[in-house]
Amino acid sequence: MRFQLIHFQNITVFRIQNCLDWPFSRLANAIVLRHVTKRRFRAS
Repeated sequence: MRFQLIHFQNITVFRIQNCLDWPFSRLANAIVLRHVTKRRFRAS
């Protein structure tokens, strides 16, 4: 029973982190993509 409770808490925390991280990760991906494309253009 205790393990189930801990597991449930972990899932809840993970979901909350996912909801918070999602916009940040999208932003980070956009920044990384822009950075990579700039480098490619400079290299070619």
